Amino acid sequence: MYYPRGNLIDGPSRILRHRLGTDKEYSVWDAEAVGGLMALWLLRGSNRISRLPISIYSDSQAFIKSVGNQRAKLGYHLMEHFTQQGESLLAHADPTRRPERIMLQWIAAHENVKGNKRADEEAKRAAAGLSSPAEHLPHYLRSPLPLSAGIMKMQYMYQLKNDWKDKWALSPRKAHFDKVDPDFPFNKFRKIQEDLSHSQSSLIIQLQTNHFSINAYLHKIGKSNTKRCESCYRVRSDKITETITHFLFECQSYNYERHNLDRILGARSRNLKAILAKKNHIKTLLCYIGKTGGVKRP
Repeated sequence: MYYPRGNLIDGPSRILRHRLGTDKEYSVWDAEAVGGLMALWLLRGSNRISRLPISIYSDSQAFIKSVGNQRAKLGYHLMEHFTQQGESLLAHADPTRRPERIMLQWIAAHENVKGNKRADEEAKRAAAGLSSPAEHLPHYLRSPLPLSAGIMKMQYMYQLKNDWKDKWALSPRKAHFDKVDPDFPFNKFRKIQEDLSHSQSSLIIQLQTNHFSINAYLHKIGKSNTKRCESCYRVRSDKITETITHFLFECQSYNYERHNLDRILGARSRNLKAILAKKNHIKTLLCYIGKTGGVKRP
């Protein structure tokens, strides 16, 4: 929209609208750049231009920074045409009234500014398909623009991720790995692993998949003659199966070592799922396992 200087209250004297396409073809940044290009086009041939600087307002800091830091990157073609349009505007202006410069200025979105509110209204009309006639638009916008490379990459990655999810849902390994991290594509699990050593990560996965080297598991794979907890049997002759839950939270032989687990984790100290959800809780659990010496070698 073009507002003659000092005439903001009366409203714009000229308006241009252009519908780029869908958000699967172009980004918000593309739309902001096209808006800047049309702003310069509106000034062509205006008899209101004076030696005072021309101000173009935008609520996109990314667009303003891109104009001041142009280099070959995604969307560079729009920046190139914006610069060319600005240079052409100054070169063809009446020498006696040629502006000193063209300034891009940031304005906060959704503020109580009439021009800003009106721009939002016109943008909604453009999105609904109410574009200005092609002959009124800058030459570069009279034919379809190249699709946004950034959006195309994002759409491609989105499709790859969906295909990956579909294939993973059919994999026989899914049920096993859901015990480790049910949230595909396992970003939380990978983030936790980053701060753990290989042996620590291995212990955590063993706990989550019930493959931890305690007698219940070792007996199942033929590496132990018994599945009972030897500590409980030796002290009280109790024939209790040594499960992960028993080893971590119940065996009285490790009450002293478990005290620190209770002190740090509080109410969560008996909830294995809650403990394995946070990196600092995992490290506390690993300290407990180390102090018990409970990791057996099959």
